[in-house]
Amino acid sequence: MSTPADPPVSADSGQLALTETTSGATSRVTSETPSVAPTPGAHPVPPAPPLLGEVATLLGVHPHDLAATLDTSPGARRGANPARRPLTREQSGALLRTALARRHGEHGAGPIAFINLKGGVGKTTLAVNLACRAAQLGLRTCLVDLDPQASATLALAGEPNDETDVFLDVWQQPDDTLPRTLWSIADGLDLLPSSLDNTLLDGQLAHPAQQKRAVAGVCDRLATLGYDLVLIDCPPALGTGVISTFCAVRQLVVPVCADAFSLKGLRLTVDEMNAISDTFSLRPPRMRVVFNRHDRRERLHADTLAELRGRHGDALLDAAPRVSAQYARALATRRSVFGPPRQPVAAADIDACLRELLDLNREPVE
Repeated sequence: MSTPADPPVSADSGQLALTETTSGATSRVTSETPSVAPTPGAHPVPPAPPLLGEVATLLGVHPHDLAATLDTSPGARRGANPARRPLTREQSGALLRTALARRHGEHGAGPIAFINLKGGVGKTTLAVNLACRAAQLGLRTCLVDLDPQASATLALAGEPNDETDVFLDVWQQPDDTLPRTLWSIADGLDLLPSSLDNTLLDGQLAHPAQQKRAVAGVCDRLATLGYDLVLIDCPPALGTGVISTFCAVRQLVVPVCADAFSLKGLRLTVDEMNAISDTFSLRPPRMRVVFNRHDRRERLHADTLAELRGRHGDALLDAAPRVSAQYARALATRRSVFGPPRQPVAAADIDACLRELLDLNREPVE
């Protein structure tokens, strides 16, 4: 695979955050190894390891209690402030996988799609940041870029080229094409890139049976490869790829902002989701509404949030990512909002979203 060009700044409403990318030469690719897509000029500075206190907050437990579960060996070191203790990705990932299994069973949180049929609401910002954070916390994560605009691909790995394999090239034979067509972005984070080629999906997925299975087949393959979390960044248009996504995912995340256009996009997305589920005789995916770019100083934002609570109830996340220049600041240095340096407001909001989307804020199912 050839090396992507330097990534231009994506136009996802100026609020797109990046993660660390792999630098250096392309590695040898085998049938069970994701390919490496280096990004020239990227900063190969790893993020700080997750802290015990951060993981405790995600799990909803006290840091001292979590430390006690880890300090079981004789003579284990017990610090006065366990919240500041760094954990390895393996330790953090094991704790989160156990929590996910208790809440979701063996299938985990299932594929999660990000869409609003009105663009410019920050869906790629959320998808990219959540994927980055999940991987940093030790969950093996795959981000599937289904949007022909390829904003997530641009953010994580640079400009795709004519030889880039995308969903269009994968869906018919996922067992043969995955994982070798994936790009390795960082430890625990892989990407199925996108390009304008994905606009041809409307022609390829003409039959309802193909629409029902295309995305589901790719997600099933990724599950067999051991991914803990699969996130799908969808285009803001109702094509056959989005129809197929509605048939495959367990959760549908719809970001909205405080404007009439994105609220209309939310209504259209919900209506189409229900109609497609009825057409295919499927249970609709669980809808999660995220009020994005919340500005607590604005009365309009408070009114919009109240309206969303009234209309959508439990589907609305308590987490409402605040409007912040920290996303743009992270973009300027080609790092995630988790740093270094850490962007505290944005990082806290992404963690809050992740906790709810993974249902870590809910009691385990016994």
